[in-house]
Amino acid sequence: MTYRLNMNRLGGLHSDENGNKVKQWKWTENPSSTSCTPFKPVFLSLSHNVGVRILEQERIFISFLAMGKQAKFNVGAKIQIKDTSNQPSIKSQLARNDLLLLASRIKIQTTFHKLYASLSFPSSKHLDSAKPPLYLISLSKKLASLCEKIKLEKKEWMFIKASIESCLDV
Repeated sequence: MTYRLNMNRLGGLHSDENGNKVKQWKWTENPSSTSCTPFKPVFLSLSHNVGVRILEQERIFISFLAMGKQAKFNVGAKIQIKDTSNQPSIKSQLARNDLLLLASRIKIQTTFHKLYASLSFPSSKHLDSAKPPLYLISLSKKLASLCEKIKLEKKEWMFIKASIESCLDV
């Protein structure tokens, strides 16, 4: 089983192997605050020997097990943001991460489609001009539309553009 875990100073996103959200959260300043839903810990077993436990922002543990012995490391840290006036909102930061993940997913599925076509029709001369599936074209158009609504950094926009260009050049 493949896991995707993306954490930053604002929160995190846990996705399954298909890129579907399993859990999304934001870190709270005061864990005892009653205004927020309490954070439910994330436990991931990466293999028989490696595991990850996310209990809160400063309590993220990676554990290793070998020959009946366990080593546990706390890799979490409490990050305090001093000036939030020029920082992106949590929603926009998580939305940007979602757009980048979607662009990656489109690029991977487009690559798989091309690979499948070349395996199915190895002697075809028209493989380079073959159109991607309609659902990828539609998804790419939706992604491009969403990107216009969210303020992206130049490198983020260039990555998304490069990931979906084969679907939009149709």
